[in-house]
Amino acid sequence: MKDKNKILIISATILIVGSGSLAMLAKNRKGAIPKINIEEPNQIAEYFQSDEFRNLDPNARRVTARSVIRQIMTDSAEKYAQLPTEERIAYLDKVIDSMEGRRQEGRSREDRSDRRRRWRNRKPEDMRERRESIDPETREKMSAFRRALRQRWRERRGN
Repeated sequence: MKDKNKILIISATILIVGSGSLAMLAKNRKGAIPKINIEEPNQIAEYFQSDEFRNLDPNARRVTARSVIRQIMTDSAEKYAQLPTEERIAYLDKVIDSMEGRRQEGRSREDRSDRRRRWRNRKPEDMRERRESIDPETREKMSAFRRALRQRWRERRGN
C-alpha cells in the first residue's frame, strides 16, 4: 500500500512538473526574444521598421529594442575608450551626426512626447535592475562616453 502511494505521488509530481515545463516552453516560443545582428547604429531604424520586429508581441519588442540599443551604446563606448585621444572628437562628431540623422528621419512630435512621458514615469526598480545588469567597468565607460558626447554636442551648438 505504501509503495502504491509513493508511486502515485511521484507520478503526480512528474505530471505537474512536466505540464508546467511544457506550458513555459509554449509561452517562451510565443514571446521569444530574437537574436539579431546589428553592427552599425544606422541598422537600428531598418530593423525597427521590419516585419520581423513589428510582428513581435509588445513585451518582446520592448525587450529587443532595449537590448539592441544597449548593445550599440556599449559597443560605441568601448570603441571610444580604445581610440587615441586625438581621434575621439572625430568619432563623437560621427556619432552625433548619425544620431541627428536618425532623429530627423524618424520620430513625429507625438512619438517623441510619448517617449518622454514613458521616460519620466519609469519605475525605480526597473532603472536599478538595468543599471545593475551592466558590469561596473562597462558602466563607467558608457558614462564617460555619454559625458563626452553631451559635451561635444554642446560645443557644436555653441553653448
